[in-house]
Amino acid sequence: MQPGKTVNTPCRTSILAFDGGGVRGVFQACLVNELHKRTGLLNHVTAFAGTSTGALMAACLAWDIRRIDEAVDLYARIGSDVFTGLKQTPRKLFPFSPNYSADRLAAGLKSFFSCDGSSPEFASCKTRCLVFAISLGTHEVITFDSRFPSPRNLSVIDVLLSSSAAPTYFRPHTFSNRLFVDGGLGCNNPAWPSVNHFVSSGIPIEATKVLSIGTCSRPSSIGLIPPAWRARFMWAVPTINICMDTTSNASNEYCRTMLGDRFLRLDGTSRVRENIPLDAQRLAHKHLIDVAHSVASDRSVIESVEEWLSR
Repeated sequence: MQPGKTVNTPCRTSILAFDGGGVRGVFQACLVNELHKRTGLLNHVTAFAGTSTGALMAACLAWDIRRIDEAVDLYARIGSDVFTGLKQTPRKLFPFSPNYSADRLAAGLKSFFSCDGSSPEFASCKTRCLVFAISLGTHEVITFDSRFPSPRNLSVIDVLLSSSAAPTYFRPHTFSNRLFVDGGLGCNNPAWPSVNHFVSSGIPIEATKVLSIGTCSRPSSIGLIPPAWRARFMWAVPTINICMDTTSNASNEYCRTMLGDRFLRLDGTSRVRENIPLDAQRLAHKHLIDVAHSVASDRSVIESVEEWLSR
């Protein structure tokens, strides 16, 4: 069969994939919530996949799709707790030091996934969930699969902290004597890695479809970098953004080529006038919630989602 060619085989693997993008993830939460109300989207998904902030969205929905409203509230609460107020270290003085504490993020996650503050197992997800992170020991993209967790008692909190440990924002996350950093450095858009994961396990690519949701990322101008030692420091954050954007674009192209009309990409970038940094919590909530509602109410978007669901 030719890549991307439409076939009559019914898709039995329907993946909802979420990009990484820091506090811009509020766009994903609001968009999915609105689309589910209009189309029943979440009732047709057989697997959720996410990287970084997208991993948080994927895990929340995989845990229980009935808590979609709580997932939206979780973004507002975590964003406010983690990314507002004084930073841990001034970036101008310590450009490679983590700016934020992952302890607040962990506390927010535990409030959603556990009633007693414990760290429940990743395998407890009601729907299959894939989360991507990068191992600092091997420089490999690691796929955490809720159906086949390793170790068996793998904590959902450890999984999400590993995938969200963006350099310069958070420290690398450690568990089972391994160090992990943000999966966005290698696969910020988990759409194609998710397809590859299922195909490698024996699922025919002809029976797989993906709905991929971005975070309204806009390339920001870097400009001229001052010479000498300052250049090394000023490249740190822009390099992270470049890695995230380029891997996301590549994943989209792979999916369009191999899946054809079984791949649908939704984003609101064209409706955003400025780049919103990964930690700009107030800016993200000011603009992206309205953008999400605008995208979800677009008749052409609804028709595209309904057509995707019918395949």
